[in-house]
Amino acid sequence: MKHGPNYSYTEDQTLSEGMLLTDKTRSIGSILANTAKGIHRARFTVAHELGHFLLERHVFENGSFKCSSADIGGVSAGSPRHQLQESEANEFAISLLAPPYLAQPAIGATPDLADALTLRDQLKISFEASVRLLITYRPEPIAAIWSKDGKVRYFVPSKAFPKLSVRPGHLLPAASAASRFIEIQNRGVTAVSDTPDRGWCIGPCRSMTEQTRLGRDGYAVTLLVADLPDDSDFE
Repeated sequence: MKHGPNYSYTEDQTLSEGMLLTDKTRSIGSILANTAKGIHRARFTVAHELGHFLLERHVFENGSFKCSSADIGGVSAGSPRHQLQESEANEFAISLLAPPYLAQPAIGATPDLADALTLRDQLKISFEASVRLLITYRPEPIAAIWSKDGKVRYFVPSKAFPKLSVRPGHLLPAASAASRFIEIQNRGVTAVSDTPDRGWCIGPCRSMTEQTRLGRDGYAVTLLVADLPDDSDFE
C-alpha cells in the first residue's frame, strides 16, 4: 500500500497506537492513529507522532516510527534511546495540545481528579494525559498510580514526592480506600480521604491523602498528595 514516492508499509504490519511513515529526509510523511480508544486518545497519538517527525534527532527504523500503548503512555521499554525519544514525543504532544495558558486556568485550588476530567473535556485530550498535567502544574508533592483490577500498572510522581514503595504488579495497599473501592467495582470518583502513607511510600511524611477514579474493565488511577515535614520537624 503506497503512501508516497519514497516510503510504504505492508499489510502485515499491525498498528498498535500509532505510526509515522516518512522518508529519510523527512520531506513528506503520513500518520496513522488507532481510534479504538476514542478520539481524545487518537488526537494525542497524532501529536506524539508529529513530535517524532519534527524532532529531527529522532532515529527511525525501516522508514517509520511504530508506537505501542506503552510508548504513548510513557512507560516504554527498550533501549535508552528509544525511551528518550518516546518521552520527548510525549512532551511535545502535551505541549502542543495543552499549553500552560490553556491548562492552568482549569486547575483548582486543591488537588482533585475532577480537574483532570475538566482538562480532558476542555482540551479534548485523554484522561491519562490530563492527570499528568496535574502532576506537572500542581505545586504539591503528588503522584498518580495507574492500576488494573487492584494491581499497579505504573506510576508517575512529581519530583518532590517521596519514594514510592509500590511497584508494577504489586497489589494496591490493603489499607487504602483505593483497594476497597476497586474491590466493590463501584465506577466513578471517590472523595479525597486520608490514607496511611507507609503503605504507599518510603520516607518522611506528615500525612497523605488519596483519591481514585475507577473506569471500565477494572482500570483505575489513584492520586496521592503528600504533606512533607519541614526542616523544623527534624530539629
